[in-house]
Amino acid sequence: MKQILNIISGMLIQTRILWKSLLLYIYLPVLTMLGLTLIMILTIPSINPSTLFRDITARAELPFYTGFMSQIGAQIWTAALTVTTCSYFFLKVAQKGLPSQRSFLVFASIFTAVLLVDDLFLFHEQVAPDYLHIDQKLVYGGYLSLAAAFVYFNRNEILSSDYLILVLALLFLGASIFFDVFDGRLNRLLFQGSERGEHILVFLEDGSKFVGIATWCGYYVRYAYSILRANLS
Repeated sequence: MKQILNIISGMLIQTRILWKSLLLYIYLPVLTMLGLTLIMILTIPSINPSTLFRDITARAELPFYTGFMSQIGAQIWTAALTVTTCSYFFLKVAQKGLPSQRSFLVFASIFTAVLLVDDLFLFHEQVAPDYLHIDQKLVYGGYLSLAAAFVYFNRNEILSSDYLILVLALLFLGASIFFDVFDGRLNRLLFQGSERGEHILVFLEDGSKFVGIATWCGYYVRYAYSILRANLS
């Protein structure tokens, strides 16, 4: 009984200490998302709540392995984003690291988050062309411009790191864009527009993207480890 009372007392003490953090960093964002979702459900009759909340494969009655590689890729994007953001906050809280290192991690976090959202929600494939009426090539042009700005503004920090890994990541991701943009022409040129050719090009497009995501994550794991070890040891 005494132990139970101690647990309850501890929870009350923690409530007084943690309520602001819980409200601001967990429940306010979560409840905001749920509120927006509820507004969508109430104002757009065609939206079914199960469409938003249920698992995609279960909702569409698809095989369990549907989107297997895509989901793993999204998790690797998330891992890279976690590495860059956490490393930045570790350095900031400890007041360690060079400004160029912290700035590089901020740029990397923003760029990774953009690519993660695009991959998760099919932004360049469906949202931009079908709902926002933005040509897919313009979206790709925006991503290439963002990549160029990312490299330009962080060139000194990149050159001081194992930049070969980052170059490989960008090359693989660029190859994925190339196969996506020119898939029809390549199929007609190399495979006479056959279904087999379409399958090969899908494999090349998504396979190169998967390798690029893994390489991107590997670069930032290595980079974060090196700067955290140097500054926080």
